[in-house]
Amino acid sequence: MKITEFLFKLITISFLFISPIVVGADTKSHQVFADTGYSTITGELGSENAWVTNIGYSYFLSPYVGLDMGHTNIVSESPQYSNENLDRIDLSYQGFFGGAHIQHPIKNLGFVYAKSGVSYTTLEETNLTSNPNSPIQSSGTHPYYGVGMKINTFMQPNLDVNIEYIHQELEGDYSNSSFLVGASFKL
Repeated sequence: MKITEFLFKLITISFLFISPIVVGADTKSHQVFADTGYSTITGELGSENAWVTNIGYSYFLSPYVGLDMGHTNIVSESPQYSNENLDRIDLSYQGFFGGAHIQHPIKNLGFVYAKSGVSYTTLEETNLTSNPNSPIQSSGTHPYYGVGMKINTFMQPNLDVNIEYIHQELEGDYSNSSFLVGASFKL
């Protein structure tokens, strides 16, 4: 099954289940979020670390089900790998993501949540050993999933602190596993 067929079926089925819920959307149904943290990017050349940032928007169809969309990017110095010829390879990526967000309350403390979806990422590999440096770009759509916790801030009721783990597949047999900390603000 092609990825486009799969996405079409997933969106169609999701719409059928979610559309009745939209009518009863939560009054605080809009949120913006920003998360940043430590990431391990793994590929056939090994694993390297980087600092990653996600920014985005969430729309909650009910107090427990929402949709997310946003942007992800490496914000630190790009990780570098060595290939079989001992060439230094610099790696960077950025992308856009969209998916579903399901959360469950924990008393008055906040929520635990899980999210999953697809991301469109552009990965760039640059051979730093050769002159001139020759970047190779590749793009594609891949799944992501994550789990986390939102903690209410009692002094500012519209502000939550987020802690989450996200795993994201990337182009060229690379994957990204991130531990992020951030905030979300209810609009």
